[in-house]
Amino acid sequence: MTNSRYMSFADLGTINYIMRSGCWPVLRKKGWYPVICGQSMTVSRMLKSPQKFEIISELTGWDDTYVGLSHRFMRNGKQHAEVRVIARFASRNRKKVTPQDMIDAVGSDAVSPAMPDAYQTMIDDVEIGRARVKANQ
Repeated sequence: MTNSRYMSFADLGTINYIMRSGCWPVLRKKGWYPVICGQSMTVSRMLKSPQKFEIISELTGWDDTYVGLSHRFMRNGKQHAEVRVIARFASRNRKKVTPQDMIDAVGSDAVSPAMPDAYQTMIDDVEIGRARVKANQ
């Protein structure tokens, strides 16, 4: 399987996670959608087509802007790869949507676990990249 396929499957895993968590109807009703802001991949064993595998998706935490997700690619009980994702929510009217807005909209009182260091580093990188883009506009 090529590197780009892991990323594509991670994108599908993100949508699948949102749908299975019951958040999808809320997102659609409010006109919100997820935006992938950063991804990092670690491959320890390559999967070969057409091998069957499973993706285990997990919400790793959130801050005031971003949500962290982990997508682990498993085969026969062994992890072959992991794609770490930093995402945020946006709205059709270009208004900022925070993770807390999402939590409130689904009627949850969830509290984020501590964001793992690898995800905080990714958030820092995303913010640096956004600042560069803004400076060049």
